[in-house]
Amino acid sequence: MVEVNRGEIIRRCRQQGILITASFYQKLSTHSDPLAILQSAKEFNINGVLDKNHFQLLAKLLANSSQQPPLLSQPLSKDDSAINSTLPENVNLDITQMEPTPHSPMTTPILKTKPQSTVSLKNAATEQIRARTVAPMVTPQPLAPHLMEGLQDYEIEDFPTLATDVDVDFQVHFDITGNSVTEGKMDDIYSHFTNRLERIKKMIVMGGELPSRVTELNRLLSDRQAFTGRDNIACAVGLVNEPRNTKNGHLIFELEDNTSSITCLLRKDEDDPNPIISHGLMPDDVIGVSGTFSNTGDLFYVNDLHFPPLRRRTRKHATEAQVSVAFLSDIHVGSKTFLEAQWNKMIQWFHNDPLAKTIKYFVLSGDCVDGIGIYPNQDKELAIPDLFNQYDEFARLLH
Repeated sequence: MVEVNRGEIIRRCRQQGILITASFYQKLSTHSDPLAILQSAKEFNINGVLDKNHFQLLAKLLANSSQQPPLLSQPLSKDDSAINSTLPENVNLDITQMEPTPHSPMTTPILKTKPQSTVSLKNAATEQIRARTVAPMVTPQPLAPHLMEGLQDYEIEDFPTLATDVDVDFQVHFDITGNSVTEGKMDDIYSHFTNRLERIKKMIVMGGELPSRVTELNRLLSDRQAFTGRDNIACAVGLVNEPRNTKNGHLIFELEDNTSSITCLLRKDEDDPNPIISHGLMPDDVIGVSGTFSNTGDLFYVNDLHFPPLRRRTRKHATEAQVSVAFLSDIHVGSKTFLEAQWNKMIQWFHNDPLAKTIKYFVLSGDCVDGIGIYPNQDKELAIPDLFNQYDEFARLLH
């Protein structure tokens, strides 16, 4: 019996563009040669979502092809549960007549007669398969990183210490396990963003850069006529929503607080370019804006953007070892959108780049796997529809 681990089966299925149900996997795991079963599905061009009926068919096809390659001279037995008709001697695999199974969008093939000839089983399968199938999967290619303009490259001389030369030294100050006071509900999320907005708003106001008093957005909208033109400057603080660039290169975004929202426009100026326009804003950034309304009152022209001040702090107890720390989050292993090519590129970087050799600690900040049942119809977007299997695959990626 050929020993094959679960990870190898998952990789092989992903390469062949097939998904397997729990019933298929249960039978596959007890078969003497699981990879041969998967290979037979590839040879006979059977893909899509496979269940136990497909396994029985593939096992029969594999047995017949190994006994009498490459021609089929004996019919499949009539007691096979994947075949629902009595067969004559000369057969041809046909998937144009099928019965759907409860767990599979693909269907169970039956056999039909082909007069006066003995046919190649492989040719018969590949020529006649016309069932609905999952689109073929191709090897993903890594995307080139987007580098913001004006960013400086690092100097490797600034990182003189290799991670291997330093002992592990860290202290856990707080463990959230069993101490969380939230349940991840909508009220918890709303409370978090409200608290975050109020805290950063105070920081922006205390920074002293705003030209006038901050006004809540609902009051600003009701008095918009007073802030039309260049004389009366209005100020507001809120969350950025839907930032995008216009065809003329201006930056437009929605600004919202607890009371209302306004549409803001930061105009491009060739004589005095604003780097924020080319760099963009992040959704949910908390920023301050100062400017005036358009004559129609439906657009707020931004003169200046105001960010919370970032004060420099002097470390009182700096560590002697000058090593680096890497942070990563939102990996979502198990999702069909998992960036496998980018992950492999990162692993190559860790092995080969000089800067990577200074990284002593690698912090995974959350969402390492995609999970199960997080949102409606999530199962349709999963490549690994089992939470434990997702963690198994993530552990393999880290190994």
